[in-house]
Amino acid sequence: MKYLKTFEEKSKGQEIIYTFKTKAKSGKYDYTIHILQGKPKYDETNGYSYNGLVISIDSTPGSWYISTFLHYTPDSKYKNTIHINGNDWVVTNGREIAEELEDWLKYQYPVYKDVKKYNL
Repeated sequence: MKYLKTFEEKSKGQEIIYTFKTKAKSGKYDYTIHILQGKPKYDETNGYSYNGLVISIDSTPGSWYISTFLHYTPDSKYKNTIHINGNDWVVTNGREIAEELEDWLKYQYPVYKDVKKYNL
């Protein structure tokens, strides 16, 4: 997978496009998830691209292009665990995150693309 950051500081200063209602769960902790505007240069996985948009889990090293997060392996959206940094950090509600992301892509991403296209 195209791994994007080592520490949270790498995402600071990037435009936050969307903040998830779902929180990433790891043990007894919950973490906020954002969609950030990254650089589209390397954003393509198995023919999918979302113009550089990145899913990022705050306070963790977890950050991926949306295309990688959803389309790296065909069955990835059905897995409930997401391993970050080997087995050092595990998200246990991957399905919920993928479902909210897919809803955002279906209903809000087309509007976001139009706004960006016309610089509104």
